Amino acid sequence: MKKFFALVASVAVSFSMLGATVSAQGSPEGKPVEVKVQEIVETDTVKKLAAEDAVKVQAKASEVVAAVASSKEVKATFAADITAPGKVTLDKDYSGMTADLFHLKKDGEWEVKKDVKIEGNQVMVDFDSFSPVLIVISEPKVETPKKEEAKKDQAPAEKKDTKTYDTKGEPAPAAPAVSEGKPDSPQTNDAAPFVSIMSTVAMLSAAGYVFVSKK
Repeated sequence: MKKFFALVASVAVSFSMLGATVSAQGSPEGKPVEVKVQEIVETDTVKKLAAEDAVKVQAKASEVVAAVASSKEVKATFAADITAPGKVTLDKDYSGMTADLFHLKKDGEWEVKKDVKIEGNQVMVDFDSFSPVLIVISEPKVETPKKEEAKKDQAPAEKKDTKTYDTKGEPAPAAPAVSEGKPDSPQTNDAAPFVSIMSTVAMLSAAGYVFVSKK
C-alpha cells in the first residue's frame, strides 16, 4: 500500500513541476521570476523527465532566468531526458534567437553550452553524455534611450541668416524705418537753422518799426 501511494505522489510531482509556473528569488530587482518549463515532444531519443529530475530542472530554470534578467529576455524554456545527440524539435520557429543548454550530469553538476544557434524550430543538443537537459531560449534586451539622452543626441537646429548682402558679399546697411501712412517730419536738429534765421528777421523788422515810428 505504501508503494502505491509513493508511486502516485511521484507521478503527481512530475506533472505539477513540468509545465507549471513557479516563483524564484534572485532577480536584480529582488522580485520573483516566473518560469514555465515546457515538455518537448517525445521521440526515440527524447523522453519525459523523471519526477526527481523534473524538480531539479525546474529549480535550475528559475535560477537561470533570474540571472540573465538584466541582459536577456527569455522567450521560452524546455526540458527533456535526451539520450543521444541530435536536433531537438521545439514548439515553434525561434529563428534569430539563441539557446543556452544545461545538462544535468550524474554527479549533480550542470554542464553548460551558451548561445547555441537555433534553426527555425530546431536546436542541436550535443553533449558528451546524456540525461536531463534544460533549454533556455532568449534574445538580447533592447533598451530604449532616456528622454534626456535622446535630446543630447539631437543636433541643435541651424539658425537662418536673415541679413542681406551687397554684390561684394558685405552686409548691406539697414534701411531707415518709414512710418506707414505718415509723411516724414523734420528732425529738431534739421529745423534749427531755419528757426534762427526767422528769429533774426523778426528782430530786425521790430527795430525798423520802432525807428520809423520815432520819426
